[in-house]
Amino acid sequence: MKVMTAVWTLLSLVYCGLAEASTTPDYLGSNRSKTGGELSRTKDHRSILVARAPSRVKFVGCNDQEKEAIRLAKQKAGRKIESALKHFKTYPNYGAQRYERWFGLFTKHRHDVVRSHFVSMDAHLPSVVYDCGTCLVYPGDTYETTVAYLAATTPTNSIIDLCGRFWKIPISGAGLSQSGVILRELLRVENIAGTLDGEGGLSAALSLAEEDPDRAVLNADNYLFL
Repeated sequence: MKVMTAVWTLLSLVYCGLAEASTTPDYLGSNRSKTGGELSRTKDHRSILVARAPSRVKFVGCNDQEKEAIRLAKQKAGRKIESALKHFKTYPNYGAQRYERWFGLFTKHRHDVVRSHFVSMDAHLPSVVYDCGTCLVYPGDTYETTVAYLAATTPTNSIIDLCGRFWKIPISGAGLSQSGVILRELLRVENIAGTLDGEGGLSAALSLAEEDPDRAVLNADNYLFL
C-alpha cells in the first residue's frame, strides 16, 4: 500500500508540473533584441503573445508605477465610452446638439456607425494588453518623442506599445492625454472603426463635422471630443 501511495504521489507531481508548464505563455521566455537603440521583440514573439495570452496578461514589461498609471488612464477611457453610450441611449433616433457638434448634421446611417464604434470599443477595452517594454520608432523619431501605437490586433484583443512620451502627458484632458491615446489606438483597430488620425485638434474636428460629416465619422479626434 505504501508503495502504491508513493507511486500515485509521484505521478500526481509529474502531472501538475506538466500542466503548469503547458499554461505558461511562450513569450515569457522569448528572446529580445535591440532595434534602433530601443528594446523590441521579434515577429514570432508578437504572434505568440496575441494567440496565447489575450485574457490573462494585461501588462508586459511594466513596473508598478506604470501599471497604476495605465489603470487610471484605462478607467478614464472607459468612463468616456460609457458617457457616449449613455448619450446614444438617451437620443437613439436623432442627433442631439452634442452629437451634431462633432459629427455634423444627423443621418441615421452615420449616427448608427458612430454608436457601433463606441459599442465595439466598450467590448474591446478590457482585453487590451499594454506593453511598456517594446517601442519601435521610425527613423528620425526617438523613444522620448513617441507616444504609443497599435502594435498588433486580433478580433479578441489588441496590444498597445507605450513609449516615452506617454508617461509625460496627463491622464485625461481635452488635449493629448493617456486616456485619449488608449481610445485613439482602439479606434485604429479595423473591426472597431479603422479610423485614421486625419484632422487633429479641437478646431479641426469641429470644422470637419460641419464641412464633411462623412470624414468626421472616420476621424479619431471627433470621437475623443464627443
